[in-house]
Amino acid sequence: MPRDARKAAGRQKISLALRVKGTDVNGRPFEEDTRANDVSDEGISFHLKTPIWISSYLTVDRISPHGETSEPARVLVIRIRTEASGVQWVAARLD
Repeated sequence: MPRDARKAAGRQKISLALRVKGTDVNGRPFEEDTRANDVSDEGISFHLKTPIWISSYLTVDRISPHGETSEPARVLVIRIRTEASGVQWVAARLD
């Protein structure tokens, strides 16, 4: 199976409201609301305006339509792609 097909296997496109917390590239704590792009058994992808590093640990909470957050999940950033707008596409593995 080609690498791209393996990477896409098991991923589910989804748009979930998320609250992401962590430390930015300057070592300052941040909290940002965003949306999930896709999820799998191993991880999740989303976009962030706040610049972060690969190998960062983040806390991700799902936000309900009523504003409540779910039990937080800890994730490890494994890939980042910076888009022309400066926003980072982040792929993270569930820790």
